[in-house]
Amino acid sequence: MSRMSYPDLLVEPLHEDHLEPLVQALLNPEVYAHIGERPASHEVYKAQLRRMIAGPQRAEDADQLWLNFALRRPGGVVMGHLQATVHHGLAEVAFLLRPDCWGQGLGSAALHWLHGHLASLRPTQGALPCWATTIPPNLRCQALLERHGYRLRELPRTVPLYSWDPGDLVYHRPDTA
Repeated sequence: MSRMSYPDLLVEPLHEDHLEPLVQALLNPEVYAHIGERPASHEVYKAQLRRMIAGPQRAEDADQLWLNFALRRPGGVVMGHLQATVHHGLAEVAFLLRPDCWGQGLGSAALHWLHGHLASLRPTQGALPCWATTIPPNLRCQALLERHGYRLRELPRTVPLYSWDPGDLVYHRPDTA
């Protein structure tokens, strides 16, 4: 399949209407082979997505900004989601695409868009440093992150990475990238 260009991607805030299409698109063994643990069920996954929409609920998370977006084609087909959790002066980014959308440049376009969006949140301070985690076998994710200026790093000692699980690789994109 040919590479898709940026105009073939719509990014919109995640909302309730996206949930069922996202569950259908992403609750897939191929997707979860690249990220590890699979949600227990359709309803559990939908509840996780609802929690993303609701944003931080605990008092200790009140200073976090949760940015969650649906990715879809202009015709309406939901392809995946994109997210950033802003905390401690950094952004943890993540993305998931349905398998039939892999290798078309959509993840790259989405990540490029997200970096621009994050920069727009701090127009006078510059871009936030971005961090991402992935499991070692997820070579596609690693290559995508590296194409966007992320470099393999050690787990930071001064701030928590909420997406990190033992064994994950940690990638960092400095605020100057």
